[in-house]
Amino acid sequence: MNLLIILKEMRFLRLLLLFTTLFFNIWVPVAGTHESYEGVDAFFNTVVPSLAPLIFMVLLLDALMSRVMIDGKDELGKIIARRNSYISLILAFSLVLFWAKFYLELLGI
Repeated sequence: MNLLIILKEMRFLRLLLLFTTLFFNIWVPVAGTHESYEGVDAFFNTVVPSLAPLIFMVLLLDALMSRVMIDGKDELGKIIARRNSYISLILAFSLVLFWAKFYLELLGI
């Protein structure tokens, strides 16, 4: 299927969640770096690591709600909702893969 059609069917909030997850996966900081509370470093060293678990939970909630919404849909709606659920689960798994090393180093494991 065409990628543009899939992105169009995802709607704005899911696209925002998708691009936020991709952005967070790119900007994983190194654990133990010097904290900087000024400028752009403050965003990447403090805000992004604190929001990553929240984005993970929102992705799981989106996958769950997509599965719940399958019941009241027609056949095409069921396909779209199922695909949105799979995309959310894949994004949540990618977030865990990219951020696991950071959080394990913070915990000292």
